[in-house]
Amino acid sequence: TFTCKKLEKSMLVSTGEVTNIETNSAEASGMVVDLGEGATQHGHCYGTSPNVTIAGTRTQLGSPPNGGFTSQITNLSADTKYYIKAYISSGAETVYGKEISFTTQKASVPAVTTAEITDINITSATSGGNITDDGGASVSARGVCWDTSSGPTTDSNKTTDGSGSGTFSSNLAGLTPGTTFYVRAYATNSEVTGYGNELSFTTPVT
Repeated sequence: TFTCKKLEKSMLVSTGEVTNIETNSAEASGMVVDLGEGATQHGHCYGTSPNVTIAGTRTQLGSPPNGGFTSQITNLSADTKYYIKAYISSGAETVYGKEISFTTQKASVPAVTTAEITDINITSATSGGNITDDGGASVSARGVCWDTSSGPTTDSNKTTDGSGSGTFSSNLAGLTPGTTFYVRAYATNSEVTGYGNELSFTTPVT
């Protein structure tokens, strides 16, 4: 008498390299070594803590190939360490590759322009700015700084006009009549403060 036993193929996947690492994105590779039987999904799972699983953030690339694959990882935070590993899943079972780590690049200087100065009175004026690039990290503070000498910074007089990219308006108050002021818009992200082009104006005497 012969006994027949069904042999089920096991899924197997390996984690490749993480390349093209930017402030908010990266590219991860993987290799399906064995499809097993019934594999329906594959990709990479990743997070800021070790031992990542598909219960957290992951890419879903669909039915796996018999070979290499690549995931585009997006919406990352600047200057942050991430843990990542490839996976292959049949729905009922998930197999992982080796976990590796990578760190995103630091944010760069935000790009901002200074808005035209209007509504100039003896003690006030209106300006603002436009943040066209946050440098890879969210802008946490923005506004306009001014001084009676060229090159004003956030250590000088300044307004605080919310956060985020885009256009904003600033009201400069407490000015001195008959005085020339130098103005620059500014934007601060998690790494550094960027300044816009410098403008100047003179308040009327009366």
